[in-house]
Amino acid sequence: MKARLHAGRHRLLLPLLACALLLGLAVESRQEAAHAGPQQPIPVAGEGDRVVANGDLTLTVGEVVEHNAGALFGNIVVPAGAEVKNDVSAAHGNITIGGKVGHDVVATGNVTLLAGAEVGHDVRVTDGTIRRDPKAKVGGELYSDGPISPTPNSEGGLLGGILSLLGNLALGVVFVGLGTLLVLAAPKQIGRVVTTLEIAPWPTVAVGVITGLFLLPVLGLASLILVITVVGILLLPFLWLAVGLAWAGGLVVTGLWAGRRLAESGHLPAAEGSLLITAAAGMGVLAGLLAILSAVLPWLGGPLTYFLGFIGCGAALLSRLGSHPRATRPLETPERKAS
Repeated sequence: MKARLHAGRHRLLLPLLACALLLGLAVESRQEAAHAGPQQPIPVAGEGDRVVANGDLTLTVGEVVEHNAGALFGNIVVPAGAEVKNDVSAAHGNITIGGKVGHDVVATGNVTLLAGAEVGHDVRVTDGTIRRDPKAKVGGELYSDGPISPTPNSEGGLLGGILSLLGNLALGVVFVGLGTLLVLAAPKQIGRVVTTLEIAPWPTVAVGVITGLFLLPVLGLASLILVITVVGILLLPFLWLAVGLAWAGGLVVTGLWAGRRLAESGHLPAAEGSLLITAAAGMGVLAGLLAILSAVLPWLGGPLTYFLGFIGCGAALLSRLGSHPRATRPLETPERKAS
C-alpha cells in the first residue's frame, strides 16, 4: 500500500513541475514585452508603397507616393514638393520632412520637420528626438521619449539662417566668376542661346521643365545600368559631372538673359556696351536673389534654382547648342548694337 502511494506521488510531481515551468516562461515573456516599450515600426511593402528594405529612401522633388513610404535600417527624406499620402515610417533610422505627409510619421530615431512640412496626423518617435520648425504644420500630436526642439534655421536659430545665407552668397560669387569666364570663352554661341530664350520663351520653358522633371529618374536608371555592368561604374562620375555642368551652364544662360534685360531697360548705365559688366551684373542679380530666397524659403528657392538651370538648358537644346541659324543675334548691349 505504501509503495502504491509513493508511486502515485511521483506521477503527480511530473505534471506539477511542467506546469510550474510553463508558468515561469509565460511570466518572463510578459515581463520582457512590458520592458520592450512601443513596437518598432516595421515597413511592409504593398501596392502604392515606396519601401527600402536596407538603406536610405530619398524622394525627389515633385514625387508622389500613393500610400506609405518606409525604410528598414535607413533614413527617409521627403523634400519640399514631394508628398506621401499615408504614413512615413523608419525602423532604426531618421526621418526629415520638408513636404507633405497625409497621416502619421513614425520613427525609431530622430525626426526633423522643416519649415514647409505638413503632417496630417501624429509624429511618433522612439529612441530619438523631434526637431520642428515653427512653420511646420502637424495635424495631430507629437510623441517622443526625447526632447522636442526647433530646427537650426527656425525662429530662435537666427545664426543658422545667417550662415546659410552667407554660404549661398559665397556660392553665388563662384557662380558669377565662372559664368563670366564661360561667356568670354564662347560669346557667340551663348549669345544665340540667350536669343533663343528671348524669341521662344514658352517652348524654352516647357522643354526646361520637362527636362528637369524627367532627368533625375532617367539618370537614376542609367546609373543603375552602369553599376550592374560593373565596368560602367568608372563612367558614373563623368555622367553626373556632365549633367551638373550642363545645368550650371543653363543657369549662366538665365543670368545672361537677366543682364540683357537690365541693359536694355537702362538700369545698367555702367555697362556702356561692355559684355563683361552685362554678364556679371545679370548673373550677380540672379545669384543674389536665389541666395536670399533659398535661405529664407528653402522649399521655394531650391526648386526654383533647379528649374531655372534647366530652362537655360532648354534654350541650348532649341538653339542646337548655339548653332541654330535663326538665333544669330550676338550677345551685346544696346549701346554696342547702336554703334
